[in-house]
Amino acid sequence: MTNILPAIPNPLAGHPVMQMLDVAMSSVVGDYDDADLVPEWQWIKRMASHEHVGVKDDSAYEYTLNLAMELDTIPSALQPLLTAAQQAGVNYILFYSG
Repeated sequence: MTNILPAIPNPLAGHPVMQMLDVAMSSVVGDYDDADLVPEWQWIKRMASHEHVGVKDDSAYEYTLNLAMELDTIPSALQPLLTAAQQAGVNYILFYSG
């Protein structure tokens, strides 16, 4: 018997699957009132490959760090997280306020 249904191509073919870690900054630096006053946030903002700021009342910060990029002078509070993420094969880290 001949298959009369057309072959459906895999929509994921040719696209690499990557891993992204989701990190609430409060879990790294503790509670804070103003992200602009947190040195680790300032470093992430400088190093980020993508930012999304201003969701609902300008209160949300979301920055994506590409671990394939060269990262300079990593703050000590972030160093263990970044090292563990790289060792685990994580490609990106999404840092968000929370």
